[in-house]
Amino acid sequence: MRQYVLNLTGRAGPGGALRAADVARLCTAVQTLVYRLYRHATDELDRGRQPQAVEQLSALGVTMPAAGTVVFGVGEEGVLDLDPLADQVDAHAWRLLQGLAAGERPPGTPATVADAVAALIRALARAATEATLSVPGHGDVRLATGHLAREPWERRAPKDLRTVVGELQMADLRSDRCRVVDAAGHVIELHDVRGITEAARLVGTQVQATGWFTEQLHGRGRLDVIGTVTPAAEQDSLPWNDPA
Repeated sequence: MRQYVLNLTGRAGPGGALRAADVARLCTAVQTLVYRLYRHATDELDRGRQPQAVEQLSALGVTMPAAGTVVFGVGEEGVLDLDPLADQVDAHAWRLLQGLAAGERPPGTPATVADAVAALIRALARAATEATLSVPGHGDVRLATGHLAREPWERRAPKDLRTVVGELQMADLRSDRCRVVDAAGHVIELHDVRGITEAARLVGTQVQATGWFTEQLHGRGRLDVIGTVTPAAEQDSLPWNDPA
């Protein structure tokens, strides 16, 4: 059974330990990414494999042999002695890691795989300040998790870049989310806020944030924040539906 190995330093848990919630997020993110890489490899080769076969090939087992080390074993034991997609999947995984390090999305990366990479970036950033990932047959890539570019992996158009200003009513330290209500009463949920602890100190005040905006129903919106939430200057106040 081949293995992907993740080593984390600068861990966010008490005493430098990994928090259980962070481990769960990482396992979910890596499993989703590996499954989608297998589906992509199957589509490329036009093998037409059934979903169950792909699930068995991409299933992950997890061990933690040392503090900050997570080992993902690929494939269900006893299902297949030879994985016909292993080399292709590992090559794709290696290109993705190199793209993460360079802040670039490799050409030909399908949207479903890019979505999984974006989720992995979020999980890594919550768990530790630095991560080293190894792919069998290729090598290691070291990543500063707080500086990983998210934009190349996310499905957004430049016209959706907005600045939102309003009263910060809520900040959730567990999910890195905030809620802002603007002067017109629109409710905007802020996602992926960096520096959530500092943002929480601004609850009850006027703040601003810039990011990728999605309008939703019933006077609500979502903003995937680029950077942090900051105090708003009076002259910077903008309605929620005006471009930044």
